[in-house]
Amino acid sequence: LLNVDNLGTEQEVTVTTNLDSWSAVRPTGDSWLTITPGTGDDENKLKVSADALPSGTRTSTITFTVGSGTTEKTVTLVILQTGGA
Repeated sequence: LLNVDNLGTEQEVTVTTNLDSWSAVRPTGDSWLTITPGTGDDENKLKVSADALPSGTRTSTITFTVGSGTTEKTVTLVILQTGGA
C-alpha cells in the first residue's frame, strides 16, 4: 500500500529484482495518477504522483511486471489517496 497525500506529492518506489527487466502500468482510466520510470542511475525507481484531491478518497493500482517468458512475474501495488479536510 502506498499512501499519497491530498496534494499528490511525488514519491519514489524502488524496484528490486534479479531479473533483466521490469515495467509498470496503471489503469488507463485513472488519469489522476502519474507514474514515471527513472532513468540512468535511478533506473530502478518509479516516481508516483497524483492530482490534488480536496476531499474524499480514491484508490488505484500499479502493476509491476518483471522478467519475461517463463520467468515473468507480476506484483500489484495499491495506491490510496485521501483528500484534505
